[in-house]
This record gives sequence, C-alpha cells and structure tokens, in this order.
Amino acid sequence: MKRMFVFLCLISFIASGLILAQDRVLKALKVTNAPVVDGVVDQVWQSATDLNVPLGETYDVHNPASIMDCSGCHNYNSSYTLKLKAVYTTERIYVLAKWTDSTASFTRNGSWDFSSGSWTKPNAEQSEDRIALFFPIGEITGNPWNTKGCMAKCHTYYPTNIDPHVSSHGIVDDAWLESGKADMWHSKAGRGTAYLSAAGSNLTINPITHEVTGGTFSMTGYIDDKWVGEWAHDSINGEDGGRYGDAGGSGYSHNRIGDKSRPKYMETSPTDFADAMVLKDTEIANGECVGDATTGVSDADASTYWTNYAALNAIVPERILKAPTGSRGDIDFGAVWNNNEWTAEFSRALQNGNDDDVQFDVTQKYTFGSATFENSRHGYEHRTSKMDTLIFDTAVGVEDISENVPDSYSLLQNFPNPFNPSTMIEYQITKPMRVKLNVYDVQGRFMRELVNEEKSSGSYFVIWDGKDNSGNLVASGTYFYKIQSGEFIQVKKMTLLK
Repeated sequence: MKRMFVFLCLISFIASGLILAQDRVLKALKVTNAPVVDGVVDQVWQSATDLNVPLGETYDVHNPASIMDCSGCHNYNSSYTLKLKAVYTTERIYVLAKWTDSTASFTRNGSWDFSSGSWTKPNAEQSEDRIALFFPIGEITGNPWNTKGCMAKCHTYYPTNIDPHVSSHGIVDDAWLESGKADMWHSKAGRGTAYLSAAGSNLTINPITHEVTGGTFSMTGYIDDKWVGEWAHDSINGEDGGRYGDAGGSGYSHNRIGDKSRPKYMETSPTDFADAMVLKDTEIANGECVGDATTGVSDADASTYWTNYAALNAIVPERILKAPTGSRGDIDFGAVWNNNEWTAEFSRALQNGNDDDVQFDVTQKYTFGSATFENSRHGYEHRTSKMDTLIFDTAVGVEDISENVPDSYSLLQNFPNPFNPSTMIEYQITKPMRVKLNVYDVQGRFMRELVNEEKSSGSYFVIWDGKDNSGNLVASGTYFYKIQSGEFIQVKKMTLLK
C-alpha cells in the first residue's frame, strides 16, 4: 500500500505525530560517482541544487537579555548566508557547505604560549571555526527544540536565576532537550577535522591570534559525532548537560597535565604552520615531541623549542588528536579555506544501524538545523538557521497515515511558496490512473512537464527545480501548476522569487 509522507515542521508537533512543512528544502541529488570528501568542489556537485540558508545571531549582542526571547533570535540578521548542496549514492549521503569567514581559526581558548618564558594561555576568547548540522532522531517535542531549533544543538543560555538546570560548575548554557534525541554533526577545526591531513600555502598569519588571514588552508579528518537528549546532572555528564558523545572513542583529548599548568607535549621541529597547529597521537608515538603525560613539557625543553613555533606564528595546541572510533567517528569531513570563505564536505552512511544517529530513508523527509561558529568562545554566540527540510530526489510518496487510500482527489499548495530555487508539489489520487502535472506561466504558455505516467492510488509529491522543459532556469514571477487525472482537474498558483 502506498504511504504518505510525514511532514516536518519548524516549531510544532501536532497530536497526530505529523510534522508540518518547512520554508526551505535541500534536495539531495542521486549520483553514481561520489565526490571526494576534501573540501574541493568536484564536478559531481554542479548538478545539485543550492539551498541558501540565512543565518541569524542567536541573540542581540547589544542586549544579552534578548537570548530569552528566542522567537526573535533570527531577527538579528547577521547578514551571513550558508550555502548547502547534497548528493547521495546507494550507500552514503554527502553535504557541501560554503560560508564567509574573513579568517581561518584553529586556536582553542586553552592553547599554550611560552613567549614570556613561562606557560600562558593568552587566547582565552578563541574557540576555532566550526560548522554544525542537527537532525532529529525520531520525534522530538517540547522546549527548547520547539522555540530554539538549532540553538538547542550546542548550548541553551539561561540566566542562573531562572535556569531550569542550575549547574554547580557555573556554566549557564547547558545543552538539553525536553524529550527525544537529536543527531549532532559538529565539525571542529582544532579538534579532529585535520587529523588525516592539514596543509597551507601562501599563508598570512596573525602572530597574536594565530588566525590565517590570507592564502589557502586545507584539511581532512572527522566530524565530532554527538547527540543531544534529556538533561543529566553535573555529576553524570559534567558541563554538557544533555549533550552526549556517540558510542565509541572521542577524536581528541586535552593537552595539559593534571594541574592544568603546562601542556603534556609539544613538537620539537614542526615543518610548517599547519603541522604546528595540529598535534596528533602518531607524532607523539613517533618521537616527534617532547614532554610527558604526567609532568608535561619542562621549561628547559620549552625554551629550546618554542622558537620553532614563534617563527611560524603558531601556538601549542590545547588538544591532542587521535582517530575516533565507533559511532563517534562515522562522519568524514574535508574543508578548504580560501579567499575569506570556507568550503566543507561531510559524508556518512545513509544507514549505519546506530541508535545515536539519524538513519536516512530516501523515501522520507528530515528537518535539520545549521549553525556556523566564527571562532566564538561561547556556544550561544554562534549563527544559526531556522529549521529546513532535507529530501531525496527519487523519493515518491510513501507513508500512509491512516493506512487507507485517500478518500478524495487533491492538489495541495506547493511549499515553500514563494520559493527559490525549488519547491515541492503534492497530490492525491483515489484510484489507479494516468496523472499529468504541468507548469504554465501567467500567459498560459507551457513551461514544464512534471508528471505524465500511470499512478496507483495514493499520495505523491514532485519537485520543480524552477527550470523549463529545456533545462533553462525560468524568470521570477507567478506560475500555475495543473493536474489532470481522469475527470479530476485542478490548478493552483505559485511564485518564484529570486
């Protein structure tokens, strides 16, 4: 029996369990040849449709109290836009992301400096560049998901006097959900995304912040795969509240001794800036470092080798990278920073069987949120999107909510509407019959044939990508879509805005 899709909604989950549609749709294109996950845009991406995602500040930086009114979070337009594309094969999904950033930042707030003759941490307000995607694992209801969307992914800020989960550690921005689970794909430029490779060319580096301001920096490694659920007490989950690591091993650990007074290790002869800014377990094992896990890097060794870091405008990293294991390390990542822009690629198996990960069924839709972090110290300072919808382009009408065929013919209003660049049109038919669905301009001229085939009774959808029958993009304006199935004929209006 044909089954109708369950729709996803930004802010409300109604009693039937259905989730209503989002304003924007990311369409994953089926491909035969997968892109290489390295941050370099392969030819395969050219056919995929862009989704432009407006990002807003999570709060008014001039009025921190505004964080409590998250209905207005995204009204503080940061003038930043995230560009997304998606493709998939029979086995894996791939996401391409581009966003503007005037610097490439890899320094964590605990990174080490020995320029004064003793170990210090001068970059307390830095926290590397990052991008994150957030998918529900099944149904999620309640706050903060309903009101804060992607902001619930990382940290949800509450002043201590009204914090529902007051923490003994003093941090007031725990991550948590009232119910359900969500999959968090979180790239971290200083914590894992450069584990496999890191390279720079023609770099210009700020000697104070250690940020790259010119040239090209590339890296490959792993996403830090976590999930968000119900809040747990500090004694159970520390400052993370309701944020948990996936099953398996993390891809990083702290580069500091027990009293946090000095790093455990530093390289003796880093070959370049990229090498110095990435400290890996293999470099320690291969004898490329000095130091000790218990006593750390001595002042004598630091005096000897610090000049090699200073010459590169580098700093001793606050994290030691290692290969993540299990579900924690099942998302590949590659990124390139060039010309004030990050280009990043994600890849994961569509289905991996892990209960701490979203399992992608190409016949379904999925809400997701996006966020970027421009070297921001606090989780609540990142730029977030409203919720969008991921859809797979070969999916044709599947879930039957009532487990009965539709009781009437219907042509539904497209969404999003207005739209750019693509929109979804849904229809229902009560008995097997040929269905024709075409697009016309305001003068009645034929533009595009979307459906012309025999269909069984059921509910279906089709995507119009804003192109005519010759594959040319049509102009902004009003268009009509018309369905005919036997004696059933219906016309609706839609608007393309560029």
